[in-house]
Amino acid sequence: MALQDVNFPVASNHVFTAEVALRCNAQIPCPVTLALWGLGINGDEPAARNITVPLGGWSVYGLIAQGYAPHSKLRFEVYNGTFGQNLDVDFATPHWSDNRSP
Repeated sequence: MALQDVNFPVASNHVFTAEVALRCNAQIPCPVTLALWGLGINGDEPAARNITVPLGGWSVYGLIAQGYAPHSKLRFEVYNGTFGQNLDVDFATPHWSDNRSP
């Protein structure tokens, strides 16, 4: 699992997104789960997406989440579903709805 926590305030009723480049260096395509969380004292709001990363070169994937409460932190997680196989991760980046990045 790759994990990135960013202290990044998100106002209520805004969309937050994340993107990541992935490359599968396994014997078979890599099943992956992307998870994006708005975290804070007002509760946690998750979004998740299951994807399959093909063998070979880099591919960019994204995830969109709707924040109904304000949050003080974003958490972006990448779960590799292929035990014992290599999944390369690069430039995991969260964004807020006005395209600000931390």
